[in-house]
Amino acid sequence: MTDLSIILPTLNEQENIKPLIAQITAALIGYSYEIIIVDDRSADGTADVVFSLTKNNPSLLLICRQGEKGLSASVVDGFSVAKSKILAVMDADLSHDARLLPGFIQGIREGNDMVIGSRYMKGGGADHWPWFRRFTSYIATVLAIELFRLPMKDPMSGFFAVRKDVFVRAQASLNPMGYKILLELFLRGQVKSIKEIPFIFKDRKQGHSKLSSRVASQYLLMLFHLRHYIWAFHLLRKIFHAGSSSHHSSSY
Repeated sequence: MTDLSIILPTLNEQENIKPLIAQITAALIGYSYEIIIVDDRSADGTADVVFSLTKNNPSLLLICRQGEKGLSASVVDGFSVAKSKILAVMDADLSHDARLLPGFIQGIREGNDMVIGSRYMKGGGADHWPWFRRFTSYIATVLAIELFRLPMKDPMSGFFAVRKDVFVRAQASLNPMGYKILLELFLRGQVKSIKEIPFIFKDRKQGHSKLSSRVASQYLLMLFHLRHYIWAFHLLRKIFHAGSSSHHSSSY
C-alpha cells in the first residue's frame, strides 16, 4: 500500500510537468507514493511528455480524459483509480509547494479527515497577485464560509489531502464542475476533522491561467447546488430524528 496518491490535473502544462514531478520526488524521499497525471486533452503535448516519463518511472500513471473538460472532474477521475488511503491534489503549474506533502500525510495519520494548504491563515499568502485577483478570491472565500458556516479559512484551496473513505462516501453524490472540488468533498463526504497548513501560493511562470468568467459562473452554480443539498440533508435528518423520537415515545 502506498503512503500517498497525488493527483495532478493537467491542461497544457508541458513546460511545468517535469519540474513538478521532480519537486514531488524530492519532497517524498522515504515515502511510497504514486503520481496520477490526469490530462484534459492538452494541445501542447503534455501527455506525450508524461508518457515518455512513465517508461522509467513506475510511480507515474497517465490518464487521458475524453469527456468534457474540467479540473474537478479530472480530480474525481484520478481519485477513482488511486491505490492509497490518502489522496492529495496539486495544481500542475508549480503554484503549490510540494514540500508540504509530508505534512499532509502526517496530518491525516493524526486522525484528520482532510488537510488543507491554506493561503488565508498566519504564514500563508499569495505571491504577486494583482489586486483584482485578491479581491475576487476574497469574495469567493467569504461567500463559501458564510453560506455554509465552514470551520476553515481557505475553502477555495486547490491544494489538499483527504482520506479515501471520505471520497468514497461522497462519490455517488458528487457533481464536479469548474475548478474547485474541496468544498464539495468536505460537504458531501461528511468531513468531521480538518487541519490547515499555511503556504504561499506562487503565480505560474509558464503557460496561461485557466481562470475565466465561465469558471466564476460554474463556482456560483456549484454553491447553489450544494446549498440545496445541505438544506435537503438537514431536512431529512430532522424528519428522521422526529420520527424516531415519536416511535420511541409511543412504545411506553
